[in-house]
Amino acid sequence: MTNVTTIPETKITTDKERTAELVNKIKSFGYPVYLSEKGNYGFFTNADGSRIVSFQIDCFFFNFSANHKSIGLGTGYRITNDEKCLLWEIDTFCTAKFLESLINAPIYRSRRKNEKFLSWTTLDQHLATYQSSSKYQLQ
Repeated sequence: MTNVTTIPETKITTDKERTAELVNKIKSFGYPVYLSEKGNYGFFTNADGSRIVSFQIDCFFFNFSANHKSIGLGTGYRITNDEKCLLWEIDTFCTAKFLESLINAPIYRSRRKNEKFLSWTTLDQHLATYQSSSKYQLQ
């Protein structure tokens, strides 16, 4: 008689499912969260809509970026490093303290004279710029 080992089925989680899990976690801390129509990226804001933090998946990690208006610095900067935000460790990294540190990220400072931070991007500004392409929905 031959012994047969069966391999248990594992649930394959899609990027959309991981993103939905992150959205629910962020919402549990009271932040308004907006998700793109495709469901694979979004952003959250503070209560008064004066700051935006965008998120998306990059390989095995969530990337979080502060959004701002600037001269020569683009529209934002990445706040987190990959190793801190592994897709399968949302409950570990996504804490109230972590989200507070993101929403209160420091101003990006450049040593170049022709680059300058102007202001944080507000909810209204972000939606005016990206709503037509992303079709964000408040979750």
